[in-house]
Amino acid sequence: MDAILVVVLCLLLYAISARDSLAPPSLFDVLQLVLVAAALAVGAVMLTAMMSRIGEFGFSPNKVAALGLNLLLLVHLVRAAWLSVGFLRGRRPLTALECWSLSWLNPRASGERCLYGYRHRSWILKFEQSCAVVLHRRCLQGQRRSPGEP
Repeated sequence: MDAILVVVLCLLLYAISARDSLAPPSLFDVLQLVLVAAALAVGAVMLTAMMSRIGEFGFSPNKVAALGLNLLLLVHLVRAAWLSVGFLRGRRPLTALECWSLSWLNPRASGERCLYGYRHRSWILKFEQSCAVVLHRRCLQGQRRSPGEP
């Protein structure tokens, strides 16, 4: 089930990196927020199921690792949804969501490489690293602009 959250996260990162950061919000941004909200609902159901299994059968290393990954993904998706709502309302620039995704992306990628081995998750890491390069450039450009500049 964590694979669903990872796929939604990858779609979110791709959509953010492929989008023009200065363009106004569109219908696609609303659909993206709906996708994240659906993933949060699935993640909440999965989290309650995992907690009930841990409560019923006790802790194990696999359950703890799955619970930790689920919590990490849910925290990231909750913050991304919050920033997306701010962007759709016109209260936050898209660069806030880009910089949040970038700040979370690099430690997670290095942690997965250490925990699971590079070969098992190499396609995810390559995708995340390519998105990270695009988002890092945009964050640097956003920091150089003054707030009144277009």
